[in-house]
Amino acid sequence: MTIGGYPRDGFLPLAQTLAESVISPYDCDHTNGLQRKRAMQPHHTEFESLWADAQQIELVKGEQLFLRGDAPQALYWLEAGRLRLSRCAVDGSQTNMQSVLAGQTFAEASLFSQRYHCDCTAEEASRLRLLPRNQVLERLRRDGDFALALAQQLATQLRQARLQTELSHIRSAQERVLTALRLQSDDGGRVLLPGSWKDFAAQIGLTHEAVYRALAQLEKTGHFARKDRQIQLLSPL
Repeated sequence: MTIGGYPRDGFLPLAQTLAESVISPYDCDHTNGLQRKRAMQPHHTEFESLWADAQQIELVKGEQLFLRGDAPQALYWLEAGRLRLSRCAVDGSQTNMQSVLAGQTFAEASLFSQRYHCDCTAEEASRLRLLPRNQVLERLRRDGDFALALAQQLATQLRQARLQTELSHIRSAQERVLTALRLQSDDGGRVLLPGSWKDFAAQIGLTHEAVYRALAQLEKTGHFARKDRQIQLLSPL
């Protein structure tokens, strides 16, 4: 298994909460389409505390964390950067299974498997933390607070995956961008993008070029006013 060089002694503080890294956990109304609901504002101190003493790894762009067939080593949390989970088909083509964004855990299912079922590659310089597999399984058995904090994190990521699936069914790039912004807006139609526009594009399944074009057109047609990562929606919510 190829793993990036382990860091020097000492750990960087966890300065990035999950809420600052990913789309807020909105629910979806599957009978009437996507409807904006009041965002929950969960406290992530319990989740962050799981990683306080965790080993840190840094990967350069293109470096592989693990390969399909390797024995699972750990539960991972991406602190910064972006990773790709992919699988090679019989014909040699690559199937992208998941884009891992900052604030997300990944390879959870492999805790209960003897082998990884995909490759993990850094799409950009990335920093992550790991908890050894045996330690995670033991804490799940004996530590109820740990189990609940991890279950809450997984439930949040499941909601995000559902939202991404709903958004992927919207073919128009402009409509997809506008819908995603509405889902993140507060009651006054304000949005402060937690990450970069490139991260936003990855979250909603578009290229960043397509997002920039959609933003320009939506702003031109008066749907919102924009300054850097701050958005004020002007069209009805």
